[in-house]
Amino acid sequence: MGGGIRLYKLGTWSCWIDELYTLDRALGPWGGDPRQPFLLLTRLSLQLFGVNAFALRFFPFLFGTLTLLGVYHLARAMFDRRVALLAVFCVTFSPWHIYLSQFGRAYAIVVFVTVWAALHFFRFLQTYRFVNLVLFLSLFAISFFLHNTAAFLLVIAVFVLLALSWLGPLKDTADARRMRLTAVLLVGVSLIFVPGFYRFVLHWHEKQLTSGYWGTTPLVFALKLAYHLTPTVAVAALLGSIQVLRKQTVKGVFLVCYLLLAPLALAFASAFRVNVSAKYTSLIIPAFAVAAACFVAHLTDQRKGKLALVGVLALVLLPSLETDYEYFGPGWGNRDRLREALRFINRHVAKEDLIIPVYLFKDPAEARFYVQGTARLQGIELDSSRILVPAREEELRDLPRAWLITIGKTIPPQQPDMYRWLASFTSLVAEFPARRGAQDNSVRVYFYPGPQNAGPLSEGKAEVLPLMKEQARKGGSRPTESPSGALSPREPKKSEPMR
Repeated sequence: MGGGIRLYKLGTWSCWIDELYTLDRALGPWGGDPRQPFLLLTRLSLQLFGVNAFALRFFPFLFGTLTLLGVYHLARAMFDRRVALLAVFCVTFSPWHIYLSQFGRAYAIVVFVTVWAALHFFRFLQTYRFVNLVLFLSLFAISFFLHNTAAFLLVIAVFVLLALSWLGPLKDTADARRMRLTAVLLVGVSLIFVPGFYRFVLHWHEKQLTSGYWGTTPLVFALKLAYHLTPTVAVAALLGSIQVLRKQTVKGVFLVCYLLLAPLALAFASAFRVNVSAKYTSLIIPAFAVAAACFVAHLTDQRKGKLALVGVLALVLLPSLETDYEYFGPGWGNRDRLREALRFINRHVAKEDLIIPVYLFKDPAEARFYVQGTARLQGIELDSSRILVPAREEELRDLPRAWLITIGKTIPPQQPDMYRWLASFTSLVAEFPARRGAQDNSVRVYFYPGPQNAGPLSEGKAEVLPLMKEQARKGGSRPTESPSGALSPREPKKSEPMR
């Protein structure tokens, strides 16, 4: 079931710009990129399945599905079969994990590798077998080179060892001394990865200087993380971890550190006006699932009976199921529908037409890259010279025929200068809805007929051509008619490439 959910519409969604960066790097020279293992896998899938969205997301889907096995074995090693099955159930329907498994970046693979690394580290805590420590360090190294934020895993391990040796049930025992020595060993090993993590931090800092401060405070970050995890699952996990920690066992200390250290570190960083992303804590998804499963199991033990189990599980997971419905339905995979808009334009484009993206990115280079990369995944050849990203109204003078694309917003006629001109001389010819709650990723296409046919529309408002409006609930049905005088939306047998 988990694999089927993650496979559904895998190649349907448009790609975010981060996914297009993956595509560009996988097909080009890698240089010193630290994420070479993921790029190698992506390049392999592109060779097997062709250059398309399905190939770009194939390995995140595959490893995202296999993560369910890792969650089961981790929960089974820590507790019992019932908790393991409940934890797998939580991850199966986790909206965040589903999204990461359909996202052409390394996050889903990092979660897969780190959950197995966590399993071997927990086994080391139980048995002190050196082979488990070696396996943990090997898997950690792989996850670090997939994404440098996997460094949290080594920090978690050191904190667990120190907590158990100084504060936990093993205090003042021979095992405590062994754990302190192991912690020192891990700190020494971490020095190997410090240069790579330092480069990552510098790169992130340079990116923040370019894009600006996101305004993320510790409270905002905590709320975003709870939203991604699903609030009911997050609350159940916190209550479950407290219940396990009260027993003062190794598993309690391990679970709490696994659960909270990465979020607390990023929340602390956000207090210093550092841009932080919730995706950088995605490796904690298994920990939250296990802790939430412990809470569900504890409550059902109090009530006793299958009916109580079903009721508590439904209470925890219903918000996740609702979010999943929105994700696969009107939310359109939490993505925009630029690919459908470019297909629409490609059916009507003339040789000299321009593409004008509006409200995509502040940086014109990023806007061009986003449009060109999305077209590339559709097999459409679009030269960057055909993409105009204007900043002033003067750049629109002597404009030939053009297609304007907006994401999430309409062109406001009340705005001065360039936007007033765009609203006055263009017509809305197609709309591709993608809405999830207050989030609007809908893509709208406007048409400018050229200077010979241009004239201001009445009251400076864009004219909507209703028969050319595409509805998302009709399965992406394409417009087939247009009013007199509008573009003829005929669909030729073969699309004309944008060259």
